[in-house]
Amino acid sequence: MNSYALRLILIFGWWYIAPALLFSQQINGLIKDTADKPLEGITIQVKGTSKVATSDAAGKFEITAQQGDTLQVFVGYSDFEFVVGSNPNPEIILFQPNKTENPAIQIGYGLVRQSDLGGAVTHLGTADFTQGHVYHPYQLIRGRAAGLTLSRPGSNPLGNFDANQRGVHTMLGDNQPLVVIDGFPGASLQSIDPQDIAAIDVLRESSLAAIYGARAANGVIMIRTKNAGPSDTQVSYSGYVAAEQITRYPRILSAQEYRNALQDFSNLIFDPAQLDLGSATDWPREITRSPFSHAHQLAFSQGNGNSGYRLSLNYRRTEGITPHNYFEQWNGWLHLRHNAWKNRLQLQAQLGYTQRPYQDVVGDIMRYAASFNPTAPIFDASRPEFGGYYQTLTFESYNPVAMLEQIRRRGKQQVGTLNAQASLLLAKGLTWTGRLGFQQTNAGTNTIVSAQSFYVGYTTKGRADRTYDETANQLAETTLQYEGQLNNHGFTAMAGYAYQKFANQGLAVQGYDFIWDINQNFFNQGYNWGVEPDDRRSDLRDFRRESALVAFFGRAAYNWKRAVFATITYRREGSTRFGANNKWGNFYGANLSVELNHFLQSKRLEYLRLRTGYGLSGSLPADGVNSARLYEPFIPFYYNGRFVQSYGPVSAPNPDLQWESRRETNAGIDLAISGGKLALSLDYYTNHAEDLIFQTNDFTTWYFNRKFVNQYAIRNRGIELNLQATLLNKKDLRWGISGNLAMNKSIYTDLGDINGLPQFANNGILFGSYGVTELYLEEGRPVGNFHTLVFKGVNNGLWEFEDVNRDGGSCECYEDYADVGAGLPKATIGIGTDIQWKRWNLSMFFRGVRGHSLVNVHRLETGVPAQLQLNMNVHEEAVKQPASGLVTVSNFSDFYVDNASFWQLDNLVLSYEWPKTTKLPLRIYFAGQQLFTLTKYSGIDPEVRLKNNLEGLYNPTQGVPYIPGFETRGVHYPTRTFVLGVQVGM
Repeated sequence: MNSYALRLILIFGWWYIAPALLFSQQINGLIKDTADKPLEGITIQVKGTSKVATSDAAGKFEITAQQGDTLQVFVGYSDFEFVVGSNPNPEIILFQPNKTENPAIQIGYGLVRQSDLGGAVTHLGTADFTQGHVYHPYQLIRGRAAGLTLSRPGSNPLGNFDANQRGVHTMLGDNQPLVVIDGFPGASLQSIDPQDIAAIDVLRESSLAAIYGARAANGVIMIRTKNAGPSDTQVSYSGYVAAEQITRYPRILSAQEYRNALQDFSNLIFDPAQLDLGSATDWPREITRSPFSHAHQLAFSQGNGNSGYRLSLNYRRTEGITPHNYFEQWNGWLHLRHNAWKNRLQLQAQLGYTQRPYQDVVGDIMRYAASFNPTAPIFDASRPEFGGYYQTLTFESYNPVAMLEQIRRRGKQQVGTLNAQASLLLAKGLTWTGRLGFQQTNAGTNTIVSAQSFYVGYTTKGRADRTYDETANQLAETTLQYEGQLNNHGFTAMAGYAYQKFANQGLAVQGYDFIWDINQNFFNQGYNWGVEPDDRRSDLRDFRRESALVAFFGRAAYNWKRAVFATITYRREGSTRFGANNKWGNFYGANLSVELNHFLQSKRLEYLRLRTGYGLSGSLPADGVNSARLYEPFIPFYYNGRFVQSYGPVSAPNPDLQWESRRETNAGIDLAISGGKLALSLDYYTNHAEDLIFQTNDFTTWYFNRKFVNQYAIRNRGIELNLQATLLNKKDLRWGISGNLAMNKSIYTDLGDINGLPQFANNGILFGSYGVTELYLEEGRPVGNFHTLVFKGVNNGLWEFEDVNRDGGSCECYEDYADVGAGLPKATIGIGTDIQWKRWNLSMFFRGVRGHSLVNVHRLETGVPAQLQLNMNVHEEAVKQPASGLVTVSNFSDFYVDNASFWQLDNLVLSYEWPKTTKLPLRIYFAGQQLFTLTKYSGIDPEVRLKNNLEGLYNPTQGVPYIPGFETRGVHYPTRTFVLGVQVGM
């Protein structure tokens, strides 16, 4: 292009956008009511554009507009209009009637008012969050979003949440939703402190989630952090102290009950006297404590018409119920904004850093605390080879106190984040946006095992493990958006491009056979320290994997008189994880909503809206799933005087491997009664999870034995109900309630050549159930159904099972199996109530999970008196009828499957708040969490198990598809928490 043509383009371009640039201004407004009280959370929008702002606690807002533009101020689902004049600091005084909230919703690459959406979304602000001892973002919203199940059994503060959103959409993946933090998809939840979160939006259906393409099949969670408001310098502090109390211990025999059992069942024991070791030790209480935690945040913010910042500094120490189980966390989060070029250019950036040092314990400690002989002493000075700890020297029997003290695991996690965005108003209604993001996570763990540890180190002369993992997430994206209004017709069009690269590498080193016993000093040494120079016995493994995503996407939206809304979304995405023949996928969605009250004009209704949507979203192949040929280490062989590691192929290539798909249809209705008395929404959905990846046997060649294929399907179907009501609204007294209900059923619809395949959920590891089938993969059956023998009773000391097929006798085989429970719940329920009296506030939130069962693995291992002969404690039910009449250990049956439905008082908060008009606003609160749980479950924790995680030194579900409903033996005992907190300068 020659210079003359370039000058012409620049001249005409400037002539086109100059008028808009010259008259644009930053509006710094204040919204208050007729009593001169600032109004918080009011949505302000420049009419005909997507520019949206929200008033802060002081009623202040800022937004870019031109003289003559109309600001729409939304109070609930009504709006007031204000024309921009020459005053850049207007005061808008509103009469605020009781209205239903109409917040701005994050939908991916933009904000939209909830009333303008055609899809199902749950919006949760700070007033909706769980309050108290909250150190993970998911704690804020657990039980509060219909259709989203968040599960973390037990009380280990280092435990991760498992998620399930509208059913099951994978067989090998983790079923986790995509997390988007301030527009950064795939950002780590460890990068932010929960106190820095301003709002969370859950995109519940595929017509909305499709904008994120191949990562949205499990739903999308949009998180918005607090930013710099239009205010003078503000300093705030918030902090709390928390004490926890264990609520459920294993139901095992005390020392005296154990001695009585030895006598009562002496016919089953070779020599009962040898099993009475003369002491009385309550092992679960010997390894636990009442944890004490605390958290603190200091935040600084300042803003004006052009620039602003908010800096938060967070510190917390969170303890677990066992000594040597805790984490400390330092976090800093900085939000910057700056407007330039007469407010046409808007710059924003978020910078964050998190450092979390921690200590953890081996999960098997909980297992052996429940099964170790209660008459055994803790110490035995005659056995110095075990460090002076008593050991029974029997199979699967280890002193849990010795494990606690002789095995130490320390680690550190660091997360650094940079997320920068620039928006340029090219012309009226036309905006360009670009984003660059980078996040890196480094995590390392060191574990030392003493040579005196009978559990592991005794046979290896000590052991030391070090692992290191490094993950990088790089993002570059750009969008161009146009908005216009023509009479009664409004329209928005957006097109974009995104590139995202992921890199993950790590290594694991193990050393053993040390010259002398290692101790905590090892944490400051290399892994070869203490090993003979010519006999360094160690193992080294490392890995590296990279992947990238490229996407072109767009969205078009239309509205007529703000009564009819239609949206279409499309994304074409490619990934290096896909096979060579399927590098690109197409994902799309469409939804429609109609505001019927626009036509009915009913004064009794605030709104009455019908919605419908259809969408196709996807899920990337899980880590470890590969379309290429895979090799792994085989048995070493002896060659030329030394052992040489061999390698061999284990997985055949599949160039047709692609994404997993979720096709979903949703229909919904939203209704609100005038005056904010009642608001509800009801959704019905059906989604089909198709092309699910599974590993099958490959017999096409002699040298491969496995292959990853897209072949299987699951149907999820359910309803979701959300409800809000104001029961009382007086001058000094207000009482409101809220609730949500979700019901879902997941069915296998296509299993191809694995239909009817039995699943050994424990791989024969659990004592008393060697090689037993607990589940079957069968088309037409619910996912996670337990299909096994039905216990009938005891016959002369032997197990007797029901003759299910009525052929005249029980064969203890598949023909006599029946459905005896389900690992996934039939319904999840959340009920909240909030009472405000003057400056006092009392809120309660109840959480219920109904219709799910759990395999009580502890009772499976120690549930019959015959297990006393192994020198181990037993479950208290083992000495009661009917188990007390059994003289043998049986195969798995419904005898070990418990109804795990529960109701829980999840959160209670009592607070007093001084007026915000004072010089130093102050709020003091008392909170309780998991204060009581009502359940018939006989195990440790009735919480839903969406999958089984690593337990001890092995993985019980390795190679097994999605298997919910098994309570692992390493779960940390649940607690109730009491919190005292303060907020200053809110």
